Amino acid sequence: MDRLLFMAAVSVLALATAMTGSAQDSAPRPVETPTGKAPSDAIVLFDGKNLSEWTQPDGQAPTWKVKGGAMIVEKGGIMTRREFGDMQLHIEFQSPKPPRGTGQDRGNSGVYLQGIYE
Repeated sequence: MDRLLFMAAVSVLALATAMTGSAQDSAPRPVETPTGKAPSDAIVLFDGKNLSEWTQPDGQAPTWKVKGGAMIVEKGGIMTRREFGDMQLHIEFQSPKPPRGTGQDRGNSGVYLQGIYE
């Protein structure tokens, strides 16, 4: 049976600047946003090639695989190595079509944001 295809393409986090005073100081600064690429201030968490920005919750290396530019679930969950506060998030994932199995095996993304489920 094929493994669940969890995430496809690129997941990107762009950190927002911290608020430091007046409303003018807290306005987002302009960034370059080239067509088809991540913004210039983005931290790319998955580029379709490796899981270097990811870890298992216990700190061990992820057991997931990268195949065809996508993360493939092998066992357990993974999380980013870094913690983030204010952010802009871009995430893409693909569920199996047609759905197979039962419960979580039917393609639930299982995404946690800042420690809170979806």
